[in-house]
Amino acid sequence: MSGWSCEREELSDPPVISGRTVIVYMAADNNLTTFALRNILQMQQGWDASFDGNLIVYVDRGENAIPANPVLLNIKSSALSDTTKIISPVVKTYPKVNSCSPDHLRQVIWDAIQLYPAHSYGLVLWSHGTSWFPEGMMTRSFGRDNGAEMSIAALRDALPIKLDFLIFDACFMGSIEVSYELRNKTDYIMASAAEIISYGFPYKEILPYLFSEHCDLQRVGDEFVDFYNDQSGSLATATISIVDTSKLGPLCDITRQIFPSAKPVEQLDLSEFQQFEVDPQDRMFDMSQVLLSINTNANIEAQYLGGMKEAVIYKNSTANIWEQPLNNFSGLTMFMPTVSNADLMNYYETLSWYKDSGYNTWIYN
Repeated sequence: MSGWSCEREELSDPPVISGRTVIVYMAADNNLTTFALRNILQMQQGWDASFDGNLIVYVDRGENAIPANPVLLNIKSSALSDTTKIISPVVKTYPKVNSCSPDHLRQVIWDAIQLYPAHSYGLVLWSHGTSWFPEGMMTRSFGRDNGAEMSIAALRDALPIKLDFLIFDACFMGSIEVSYELRNKTDYIMASAAEIISYGFPYKEILPYLFSEHCDLQRVGDEFVDFYNDQSGSLATATISIVDTSKLGPLCDITRQIFPSAKPVEQLDLSEFQQFEVDPQDRMFDMSQVLLSINTNANIEAQYLGGMKEAVIYKNSTANIWEQPLNNFSGLTMFMPTVSNADLMNYYETLSWYKDSGYNTWIYN
């Protein structure tokens, strides 16, 4: 089964300005390629002609897939009797390219905007992900294409406009470091602190909320967690949060009052802290658990909790992740330097969060 039916849409000139264009950027030239097809089929099943907008999907499934070249699709609904083929028209075909190239990501976003202008824009970044970590260290901030990766700083610089929302259908992107780096590029960020199972988001169910007048991201989050609550065993794993990026600056101001007098890492028992990797590597810890544990200023705790509540406006999860209890989940993760991950510090010091939050006053106190 090829899963593909080649059609090309004839575009009108000039294009009509719609309510919202949602761009899904699928860097799937990797071991997720079959799941990309699955998700596109779900989008076709969930699409409704009454939606005020366009769902534009860029997909690069690699040279062994059909089609071999990356394409831009305008998602259309498929007949209920045929849910096995991509029938949505191709509106642009690209040469074989590294889809983790920041320049290419920027070009694809511009192409979608020019072809389908709207009053509101959302972006879904779909691929592998490993939070803020640098490319080339067996990690991948966002994406993987034949071994190529994209750092979070490169991703920040690649986004050509300020978005209304940014959703990561990629693992581990729900960190304070990622959210703070992208704070000026989008109003809201939806991401997972933990891994996202390869099934991804339940696109058929979430499309009505992405195209509602005010975009109901909380309902998107509810559908996401409900989907994984219906799974069993280790597949019943999900964390999701929504960050209001306008509140990250004030939250950063608060942490600058915590870090200078905070307890040093050496005094902490890391085994007591919630981590989010299936095989904990002492890298991704629950942000609030860390900050409340190291804080020595009793007067600042309530202020921090209030600031966090304003910044993380929604969070939801399954009871367990990887069949282990999820005991602490504030909606975001944060890095703590340890002996085992000291090699990451040089790169960490380039991040905006490190520079602005007072983190250095904790580490080098």
